[in-house]
Amino acid sequence: MENYALWVKRYSDLSERESEKRRTSPDYEYSREAFVTFPHYNILSRILVEVERLVPSDMADTQVGRVLLRSAANAAYLEETRVPDFVFDLTEMSFEELSAKAASLGPRAKIVGGRQSDDDEQVQNLAMAEEVRAFAAYLDSVSQEDLGIVEPLPYRRTLSDSESDSFWQELKHRWAIEGDWYPLDRATTDQAPPDTAAFYVPGFPHDALERIVRRVGGSEAHERIFEFREGYIDPDREIDVQLFNEPYYGAGSRAGGETFWTNRSMEWVIYVSHESSITAAGRRVLEPLKEEWPEWSTWVYKGWESEHYPPVPD
Repeated sequence: MENYALWVKRYSDLSERESEKRRTSPDYEYSREAFVTFPHYNILSRILVEVERLVPSDMADTQVGRVLLRSAANAAYLEETRVPDFVFDLTEMSFEELSAKAASLGPRAKIVGGRQSDDDEQVQNLAMAEEVRAFAAYLDSVSQEDLGIVEPLPYRRTLSDSESDSFWQELKHRWAIEGDWYPLDRATTDQAPPDTAAFYVPGFPHDALERIVRRVGGSEAHERIFEFREGYIDPDREIDVQLFNEPYYGAGSRAGGETFWTNRSMEWVIYVSHESSITAAGRRVLEPLKEEWPEWSTWVYKGWESEHYPPVPD
């Protein structure tokens, strides 16, 4: 991920240098340098997704592990370079139309914005192939001694498509979750589902929720929970409960989007939306949250506008 961070920073620096040109010239397009930079971090992100489909028991033998990791990188390349399921242009369709189209295509559809020439596509594919080769070369260079000093990371696994589908079906059956959930799936004056409450993110005690989820999750076998996110790039995952970091995903965060967390039995759910709401469902998380947060009723969700709420505490 060090290379990922380097490429992201390089692209950020380029964008900053070119921002004035884009501001003063509406017809200004990406420089060639910028255009061939972002494919590097895109493919590295996808390689991580594919690598995390593997579990430690898959790689008990070092040579088998190298082969599986190379295969993961190749699978990432094939996914990133496959023909999109849909190419959109927001000058020709509204965001609502795009959302409806995305929903009709399903969660694993590849949807991209803007058309590009064959030459541009070739340049981007070459940039991604370069990263795949560099990853394979790195695997070949790692010795047994190097592996012996690697510190274990917290558990994080990309779910298979069948696992993901099964979990979403169970969420629908248990909590009536289909895409946007409470409070966005109804009027703010409508009744909440049983043992469920939604709150305004800026006033929410994120640290308290993290303690509760880690305490509840830590009492279960394997100390793992499940994370479900919308979007083509971000997969559904099984994660170590210590990786639960709700503020990272909510409205105004670096990631944004709809995100759900639950345990294997789905007796509780945490849901963060793109409209500054966070929902806690299930007595095991909702009751201790209210106990630790006496002001909870002040921050019950009434809409994303700040005028509905008191000043956010420092």
